[in-house]
Amino acid sequence: MSARKQLIGIIQYITIFLFVFSVTGCGPSNEERQKIEKEEKLNFLSAQISKKHNTIYFPAKNIGPKSFTYELQSFFFTHTKKSILFKGYLEDIEVTDHGLIVKFLCPLGDFFFIDGASVRFRLTATENMVEKLLAIEREDPMFRYLGEPNFLVVVKIEEVKRIRQHEFDGSTQGDEIPLKFLSVGKLIEAVHVNH
Repeated sequence: MSARKQLIGIIQYITIFLFVFSVTGCGPSNEERQKIEKEEKLNFLSAQISKKHNTIYFPAKNIGPKSFTYELQSFFFTHTKKSILFKGYLEDIEVTDHGLIVKFLCPLGDFFFIDGASVRFRLTATENMVEKLLAIEREDPMFRYLGEPNFLVVVKIEEVKRIRQHEFDGSTQGDEIPLKFLSVGKLIEAVHVNH
């Protein structure tokens, strides 16, 4: 075999190798590594909070966007004496006749922004807890639900029920579509997570 043919063969192998290398890469990208690190930190923090309050994680693996109210009620009824830990978005804080109320939203799946499947937690809170929440800079409401939930929340639940939300289909009459669940209880702790 001539030296020229060997050189052409080597060049072809190098070209194929470089093509495969460029397509597959050599390990996770910087963004992927950062995402993995964030998930690990969040899991570690979640485990610490869970241990501190002896919590059950919500939503359980069998609860998702297609769950019936019955399944949610069963979960919360089964764990009434336990603290529940979930990832959620802070929605609102208000003063009512029953005291200070903090509202969190917990998505029930990966496509919350599209399907709206969630549980809204309406929780009584102490003044000290509310002051800490008010000190955190709020996200722009327009982009609040685009990222991952930014709170780890520990609660004790008293009740869960289905609520309905009006969605307008372009006519003057709205089509009432069940989208969310409401859970009432007490806020134990809320930890802001920076993403």
